[in-house]
Formats: sequence, C-alpha cells, structure tokens
Amino acid sequence: MTKEGGEHYGFSLIEVILALGIFGLLAASILGMVSGNYTTNFASRDLMQATAFAQEGIEGAAAIRRQAFNLLVNGDHGLTKTNGYWELSGTSDTNGAYTRIVTIGDIYRDGTGAIVNQGDLGATLDPTSKYLSSQVTWDSIFGINNQISLDSVLTNWQSADWTQTDWSGGSGQAIWSNPTQFFADDGNIDFSTAGEIKLASSGSGGGNECGLKSWGFDVADNYNFNASDIEVVSSNAQLIG
Repeated sequence: MTKEGGEHYGFSLIEVILALGIFGLLAASILGMVSGNYTTNFASRDLMQATAFAQEGIEGAAAIRRQAFNLLVNGDHGLTKTNGYWELSGTSDTNGAYTRIVTIGDIYRDGTGAIVNQGDLGATLDPTSKYLSSQVTWDSIFGINNQISLDSVLTNWQSADWTQTDWSGGSGQAIWSNPTQFFADDGNIDFSTAGEIKLASSGSGGGNECGLKSWGFDVADNYNFNASDIEVVSSNAQLIG
C-alpha cells in the first residue's frame, strides 16, 4: 500500500475577496478620474463658449452705440445681425444651448462724476452714459443651470453739449452757431422775450384767450347735485343758506 503525499497550493476565499476589493477600489478611482476629467473638460468648454457669447453681446451693443446713441433703449434685449449690422431684437436671443439677455439702463453720477445708485443723495442722471450687462445662461450635461454676466458702460463721448437760455433770435438755424436761435417750432411757443420761453397765446389778448363758457341748469339730467346743499332757481344754481 502506497501513500502519496505533498503540499498543495491555492487561494483562500478571504484572499479572493480581498483581491476583488482592491481591484474595485482601483477601478473606481480610475473611473472617477476619467469621469472627473470628462466633466471638467466639458465644463471648461461650456464656460469658454458662454463667455464668448456674452462678450459678443457687449461688442454688439457697442456697435449699435456707434450707429446712434439713442438706439440704446433701456430694458432687456436680444441681438440680431440679420440685416448685416447689429440691432436690438426681442428680449433675448439664443445660440444652441446658450441664451443671452443684453440689459441697458440709465447711469447716475454724483458731484464728483462717480457712478452711484439712482436713489443716492445728489444722484443726477447722466444723459451721455448707459449701463450695459450681457448675461448668458445654459444647462450643463447634468442639467445644472449656469450663468455668466459681463458688465460695461457705454458713453456718447463725442456729443457736444451746451446751455441755451435765449431763443429770441427765432427759428431757421439748421446748424447751431447763434446762441439766440433755434432750428424750428410749431408756432405754439412765444420766444419774443430774451431768456424766456412760454406757450403762445391763442387769442389777441384781453385776458380771455381761452374764451368764456356759460350754461344753465334747465335740464336736470345734465348734472347731479346734493339737493340739501344746492337748489336750482330760474336756471341758476345757488347754495342753500
């Protein structure tokens, strides 16, 4: 009778579980790194495209300002270039997944010229400046809403301003040079007195240019009154004493 002997080598169940656990941790780490890089790359790409779209909004509004400063109307706008030049259009515009809103508003300044809030003490409207905001919103690949906003100030720096208090020279001045004249009027103003402008009289004088109007109280349906305070006698209304 013979007996065969020797050592047998193998893996225990604990070793297998431990190996699988280590492999799982490594796989999860690698997957997390890949997923993180993937998400970061997409987020960076989205942010770059949104920033470029917002910057285009600033540049588009500046192009409109160069056409005419009074085209910068206060409010929320979209932009279009369908006619070959930038124009305000609607309340927003889109480019793929990105929505842009260009907001235009007034600017107020204090006595030093610094920009302040409208309600601040000493705040004065600056008619030659406009506040501009270009905001872009979009949803990420995970459905999270994102936004970016760029701000700017647009000015009508080439405008010529002056103060005129005398229009006695009359109309007919298409290009301003005479400090007492103006371009045109509709005939309803009186500018004959230097340093003064007022509505023209509609009559020839006498103090009753608007005319007088009289009417009686014969027809009761034409008026309402409190009979305890007012009485009508011979087409005349009088207080009850």
